[in-house]
Amino acid sequence: LVANARLHVLFLRAVHMSNVSLRQPSPESIRRYKELWLPLVAASSPDMELIPPIDVAWLWHCHRLAPYDYGRYVRSEFKIAPRYLESNPPFALQCPEGAVIGHDNNNDVAQHTRDLWSNTYADEPFFLQEQANEQPDDINYGMVQGFDLVGSCERQATFLWQVTQERFGDEEFLEDGVEAYYKFLKLRSTEAGKKQIIVPTYQIDLMWHTHMLSSLAGYDDDCKKITGRTLHHDDSLNDRSEGSTLNRSFDATKQMWKDMYDEEYVVVGGMYRGEPPKEYYSREWAIAHLEGGGGESKWPILHPDIEGTLVNRHRIMGASSTGKNDDLEVVPGELDGGGGGG
Repeated sequence: LVANARLHVLFLRAVHMSNVSLRQPSPESIRRYKELWLPLVAASSPDMELIPPIDVAWLWHCHRLAPYDYGRYVRSEFKIAPRYLESNPPFALQCPEGAVIGHDNNNDVAQHTRDLWSNTYADEPFFLQEQANEQPDDINYGMVQGFDLVGSCERQATFLWQVTQERFGDEEFLEDGVEAYYKFLKLRSTEAGKKQIIVPTYQIDLMWHTHMLSSLAGYDDDCKKITGRTLHHDDSLNDRSEGSTLNRSFDATKQMWKDMYDEEYVVVGGMYRGEPPKEYYSREWAIAHLEGGGGESKWPILHPDIEGTLVNRHRIMGASSTGKNDDLEVVPGELDGGGGGG
């Protein structure tokens, strides 16, 4: 999980520096994701490695962070279990400039993916063609069977800000995060935890997101072994004002953690640090903070051609919680290939 967490942050850096995560997804990107990419993956062998173009990769990333909604969509649209529509490899993407992020044998797999795309969609460019001031005809164009995919992308755009605090580059800190994440899952399995929205620290949240995105089948299986159910992930609770549901839930989580583990629910360098400043939405911030600020970086350096004028998305808040409702199986009985419906 630690190695994948590093790949996860590298992925977030790439979509940030390419401007993809900092502007609203276009209707064309939504179309490419729903009508071209997912059908292409669904028609391929489950063990085939495919690396998506960066605009599609970001949408797929955010959709899979809502495992229940993603699983329901896959089962409804393609009549297959979500385990057959996984990102393989996870945290990988292709950029128009030629950079491939997140895969060791990237050139061969990337070329194979582009060839498969062109053979399947002869008239569709693999990379998104820039469309100036594209305005959606339908204001609900980003809704996917009731799930607001565009809204999720907006909220997830600031997650990178929270997980690039200095300590997130330390191996020991990430390993501690795996242990804390396991304890978070165990907390959910208690009688009190089942009745309460519980809110992670960002040290835990990075591992939670990484777990889901690495393999939904693995996530479903692990959650059931530890808690008895698949943990529901909800990033729509983002009001942190005094007395808000998120604020009260975090206070309750702190007390439950103290009661169960006899320790404070706090980790230096791994807590919410406020929303990003305006400077976060510039390439200069990305270079200064993500590539070591002129010093030695603990994260791999991105391809130098990843550029773009970053759009200001200041004050779009994001946060994770276990959701307002009881946990739901991603798709009952389906992730592990077993029977069931629902």
